[in-house]
Amino acid sequence: MFQKNPTNDAAKRIVQSAPLTPLIRKHELAEQLNISTKTIERWLEKGLLPAPFKTKTGRTVGWATHQIEAWSGVTFK
Repeated sequence: MFQKNPTNDAAKRIVQSAPLTPLIRKHELAEQLNISTKTIERWLEKGLLPAPFKTKTGRTVGWATHQIEAWSGVTFK
């Protein structure tokens, strides 16, 4: 009925073999940095914080922990 799409199969293999990157959400970042989520929003508006990952629909998912560690010098557990 349906034929396999070789492009999709290749993409799945790439995604499955890629290591997962831990993400930190806004409320977790605020807690770790001892600031409010509103401060995070202001820092984003001013370009003081790296942009978070977003879904295709534009919904914010979070930041890669390695990205925030490099930016802040704080190590996340």
